[in-house]
Amino acid sequence: MSDSRILSTGVFDLFHIGHLRYLQYARQQGTHLTVAVTPDQLCAARKGKWPIIPEAQRLEIIRGLGWVDQAKYLPGSLDDTDQAAFWIAEWNIDRVVVGGEWEGTCRWQRLIAVLAQKGIGVCFAPHTSGVSSTLIRASAAAERQREVL
Repeated sequence: MSDSRILSTGVFDLFHIGHLRYLQYARQQGTHLTVAVTPDQLCAARKGKWPIIPEAQRLEIIRGLGWVDQAKYLPGSLDDTDQAAFWIAEWNIDRVVVGGEWEGTCRWQRLIAVLAQKGIGVCFAPHTSGVSSTLIRASAAAERQREVL
């Protein structure tokens, strides 16, 4: 394990095995893991829907993982590349671990370049296929629909 400060970010709504594996992978990448949880308002603005689990509870879940060194709210959208690079550097992060489903996206291609100029690396965690908060929501909605019929 390298001696470095790692950052991972996410909404972490309806915490599931994919979230757990992502954070476990991030933990293995360095000696200090900071997790930034996306606040409700930012999530609603970005995804067009509110998380089911309120931000304070999602933050508490992440803090409850004994191997997360620090958990706090994401201070702004990662789409604002320069601002994101600023606060990531301000947090003294050495490497950002991103979920594998984001690899090759415009957002991360831009961020990788800007973060590299600040000496901050980016790596992508393996993606856990077949599970997501979106799929859990859809499954729950389908189950409710079956109950109505």
